[in-house]
Amino acid sequence: MTLCGDGETGLAVAVESVPDLAICELSMPKMSGYDVIRELCKIDGLTGVPVIALSARYKPKDLDKAFAAGADAFETKPVGVDRLNERVRQVLAGGLPTPGS
Repeated sequence: MTLCGDGETGLAVAVESVPDLAICELSMPKMSGYDVIRELCKIDGLTGVPVIALSARYKPKDLDKAFAAGADAFETKPVGVDRLNERVRQVLAGGLPTPGS
């Protein structure tokens, strides 16, 4: 697991060592999580990396914007470890619930 403090660093790290999964906070310095997700979806070799969007905001427009950017799942903070682990398992197995559930 690699933690990054901002979106630009996260993208650079993802390019260097392709992750199995990305958990992306939507409110970050330098570039928004939405922008990070959009960029991940464009970079050769990273287009298939599943992304879980993470945010303290939970409004339909936030969900819609995250999924439109390319997120595979959405979780709100605070999120418990068990819930996040379950979502990671679902995303990696390809057994995702309907967006927004």
